[in-house]
Amino acid sequence: MRCLSFILLFICSCTLAHGQMSLDVSGGLARQTYNKIQVPNKEGTAFDLYNNFNIETPVISYNLKLGYCIKQKNHIFLLYAPLSINYTGIAPFDVKFLNSTYPEGQNVDTHYKQNSYRITFRRDFYSSERWIVGIGLTAKFRETEIRLANSMKTEKLEYFGFIPLWNLYTEYNINKWALFFEGEGMASGSRRAFDLHLGGKIPLNEHLRIKVEYRMVEGGTDVKSVYNLTMLHFANLGLIINF
Repeated sequence: MRCLSFILLFICSCTLAHGQMSLDVSGGLARQTYNKIQVPNKEGTAFDLYNNFNIETPVISYNLKLGYCIKQKNHIFLLYAPLSINYTGIAPFDVKFLNSTYPEGQNVDTHYKQNSYRITFRRDFYSSERWIVGIGLTAKFRETEIRLANSMKTEKLEYFGFIPLWNLYTEYNINKWALFFEGEGMASGSRRAFDLHLGGKIPLNEHLRIKVEYRMVEGGTDVKSVYNLTMLHFANLGLIINF
């Protein structure tokens, strides 16, 4: 419901001005390098969901990105990027999480959810027949849920965070094909987030393009109530629709 309201508000606002809209729908397989957790920070047990437990099923992700272009150089984007991963396995040591301890040797089921909502404004400061280079700012809102359960008890942590990001976009056109790099990132004392895309776009017709990309996401939170740092890799296939 939150995502739908987010998208509808954007569509309604865009109808008030003249411009070009686009919809970028992409998805694919994801894998992790690490997913480090300690709750509460310092008092809880530090563990790694990816390295200490097993992912139950292949992780499939998707992204929805609405774009609006004004006078060719100014771009506004809304992004919805949900992610949900289930883990299971035997606790390799006693795990203190929130108000409970999960003993070594017992089975633990874990659910990890991280949904990202973003608003981006970017301006192309250089544009030629071959190149497009733009820079902008992104407001990223991150919704996270971490849940641990065994046959006796369940503990769940939910939190919502915000971090501003720099946005950089570069595109190189070869005939009608395009190679692109897009990066967003920022690091502060308690939070950091980096999201890097590298791929290509292939036109099907005037309004449709196929997108193939590698995406890497790294970041997390380091505050009194929670420490969480994760890195993910995505192999994505998408479709870009221009209206």
